[in-house]
Amino acid sequence: MRDSRFAIDLNREEGCTMYFKDLSNQQINACIEENLIDFCFLLSRDYSTFICNKNEYIVKTDSNFWANFIYNVKREECNLKSRVQFVKGKMQCNEYPSKWVVGPSSSQSGLEYRLEENGFEKQERWIGMAADLTLFEKKDLSKPDGLMIKTVEEIEDLSDWVGVASKGLCGGKNIDENLFKKLLHKPYVKCYLGLYNGKPAATSMLFLTSSAAGIYLVSTLSEYRKMGIGNAVVLTPLLYAASMGYHIAILQASEMGRKMYKKIGFNQYGDFSVYEGDFRQ
Repeated sequence: MRDSRFAIDLNREEGCTMYFKDLSNQQINACIEENLIDFCFLLSRDYSTFICNKNEYIVKTDSNFWANFIYNVKREECNLKSRVQFVKGKMQCNEYPSKWVVGPSSSQSGLEYRLEENGFEKQERWIGMAADLTLFEKKDLSKPDGLMIKTVEEIEDLSDWVGVASKGLCGGKNIDENLFKKLLHKPYVKCYLGLYNGKPAATSMLFLTSSAAGIYLVSTLSEYRKMGIGNAVVLTPLLYAASMGYHIAILQASEMGRKMYKKIGFNQYGDFSVYEGDFRQ
């Protein structure tokens, strides 16, 4: 049973009641981290495994690369050595995924040191960012000529959406389309596909929980970058979330995307370090 802190209210019909200006940096970091874990739990519900205990949240999908992660909650440093060794053993048996995400809640616990001590290597850095959606209520969406952004509602559009996201984010490795099929008509998820002159060019995804509006899977194919398409495909879900009464938007950015998000109105908060250890026998 999941910790109630991360429960998704699937019947929610109104936006988040928390105001950005009333939150401390620690609370904003908690919103970012919890929305991410909820997002991965959502993906795992039908097509993969979600393990929740007092130590970790573990997502293991049928795909061998996405979205397979361990998400750690804060632990006492004295327990970390034995816990990391236990998880490493599970990885050797292929019971746990090989990537471990260290978020703001566990970044000061000594976990990163223990991971490196046990042969894990830092592969990626995600930058936690958040924005005050009350500042977006009067923003206009300007789009480049030739760009149309549509909500994905049909399987044909979903195939195009997954194809762009796979190429733009995963170097051509195919994201499993089945992870998203049952989400197409859910009120708390919207996938957006940017078409430039009729051709699939960009993607984004909006995930609404009781605490924040999360932006995920933002991608623009290389031939369509630096045209304002990425900006538009991010602003579209943000404006929708603001219209629904949400006050807080969150995302995790790469270093390349950080500048664009900052121009849109996001500020930088805690980092996520992604460690990998391939210990399979």
